[in-house]
Amino acid sequence: MDSRFTPHQKLRIREALRSWAEVTNLLFKENAKGTDASLRISAIPGYAGGVASLPNDWSIGTVDIGIEGADGKLEHGTLFDKVAVHELGHSIGLRHPHGEGPGYREDSTAYTAMSYHDSSFGDDPYNGKKIAAPMMHDIAAAQRLYGANTQTRKTNTVYGFNSNTGRDFYSLKTAEDKPVFCVWDAGGTDTLDFSGFRQKQKINLNAESFSDVGGLKNNVSIAKGVTLENAVGGSSDDSLIGNQVGNRLKGGGGADKLEGGGGADTFVYDSIADSTPESPDLIVDFASGTDRVDISTLLKRAAVKVLYIVDRFSGRAGEAVLSHNASNGQGRLALDLTGNGKPDFLVNCNGKIHYKDLMVNPEPPTSIEPEPDLTTAPEPEPTPPRTKRANTANEQRGGKTYTYGSASESNCRKVDTLKDFTSGKDKIDLSRMLEKAGVSLTQVDRFTGRAGEAFIMKSDSDGLYWVAVDLDGDRCSDFVVNSPNVISAADVVGMKVNQAYDRQLSRRN
Repeated sequence: MDSRFTPHQKLRIREALRSWAEVTNLLFKENAKGTDASLRISAIPGYAGGVASLPNDWSIGTVDIGIEGADGKLEHGTLFDKVAVHELGHSIGLRHPHGEGPGYREDSTAYTAMSYHDSSFGDDPYNGKKIAAPMMHDIAAAQRLYGANTQTRKTNTVYGFNSNTGRDFYSLKTAEDKPVFCVWDAGGTDTLDFSGFRQKQKINLNAESFSDVGGLKNNVSIAKGVTLENAVGGSSDDSLIGNQVGNRLKGGGGADKLEGGGGADTFVYDSIADSTPESPDLIVDFASGTDRVDISTLLKRAAVKVLYIVDRFSGRAGEAVLSHNASNGQGRLALDLTGNGKPDFLVNCNGKIHYKDLMVNPEPPTSIEPEPDLTTAPEPEPTPPRTKRANTANEQRGGKTYTYGSASESNCRKVDTLKDFTSGKDKIDLSRMLEKAGVSLTQVDRFTGRAGEAFIMKSDSDGLYWVAVDLDGDRCSDFVVNSPNVISAADVVGMKVNQAYDRQLSRRN
């Protein structure tokens, strides 16, 4: 490399070479012998542009890069970066897409580093920021010539804030950063994280699509053949668009519009501020039984131990109203997390959210009271929580055995309350139910997704002892029973006792 380049200029050129190598099967080595081709990179003093030769069979490849105005420490996204990427593109066989002006929409640096034009999406759409790596059409063209690099970022990768790419143009540190990049990713579970921005954003996870991020327009794109799974929005009113696989979409603050697309999607809420009654989110295409709403972190931060599904608020913290209007297909999830009888958290959706669509772990159980066809969560007169008498108990040796052969006998929609249960004397026999389900019962402190898990806990909000069983491994309570009196794991016939969890429960009693 020409000695007239400063150390910072050499670094930027090496980063440009690395960017081309990451998307193709090309390998660049400095001063190497026995290579398939040679490339000489030279500096042009007093000039800010560049010149390069196309590949040929009769001469060494040349790339000349102007160094005018490229003094000092160079950050990514300068004119020097753009020129380096552009001229190196010529050296591997790419040509200009234009004549004398943008004759078609794709003749823009939004699509290709080989373009001279930034005007396809308006004047200076990137607010002075220049590209620092190949863009969507560059990647497709170079991969057609040299093949796709299937080893680049094939593990779980985050682009944007909290990036682990090791590339400066894929990484964001402050709300003032201006991202301009196209994602090439070979695999893993990957995330576009634009949580640090305050502007309205459109984040699209589909390949060959553009996103409007950080106040810029069409500044982030995804290359052909790339699958990204997750998206995180910022603090304003964002639009998040999923693709054909199962996505995790987290809108963040503001009134966000979330569209999962195909696949089993999860809509994530970590804070009350993520979707308030004043600025509620809209889930555009919720499919009950396939999609999920993850409120586990939200409940944990609100110190909610038990989520009660009710038809109207009664002033008890941890109540949820799931409503659905059959006439227009509109549904909503409303949560009272403070016990003020009003929703603190509200999400609207096209479709119906069922209680089993809620991801509430690691803070179970969920207590379900009757769900109406349509509820708008009015402010009601407080009503006591519903309880139900136990099913018929069989007298055995001075104690009672409460026998359950099916989860339908006491579940989240009709919970039995064993009012006179005596621990150490009475029993809860689930053996027939477990035999039908083909599972054994293991005591845990929270559901982990294995069939046959059960836990016993004392609720701080109502003082009841709860037994909850997940029969199918979906992390939801299929069988639920409670009592105002102590229940221990040894009282449940068929449960494999975990002494550590039992001791934790004893210390709380």
